[in-house]
Amino acid sequence: LISLATSATGTVGRYYSVGVANGVFAGAYIENNSGTSSTNNLVSGTYTAAADGTMTAVVTGATGNSTLTGAMSADGNVFVLADLTSGEAATLLVGLRQ
Repeated sequence: LISLATSATGTVGRYYSVGVANGVFAGAYIENNSGTSSTNNLVSGTYTAAADGTMTAVVTGATGNSTLTGAMSADGNVFVLADLTSGEAATLLVGLRQ
């Protein structure tokens, strides 16, 4: 998974390595926040996928939960989610199944 967001200091990019099963995901990510890197950041949450391809993911974090919505390809190999919540940094997340 790859995500891009904005922050008060600039652009935040993340690379996620997560396991996914039965509506739950967990793993870690590497972050580059305007040139400052950090590794082994834990991430977890839940997701739902409807028959029409729409998806919702709730990411659980130390500072609260974020809800992302979007869609999955017909074969389930690609999905795109976004968080456009007012007052929060806009986030785009793209996932590819290996």
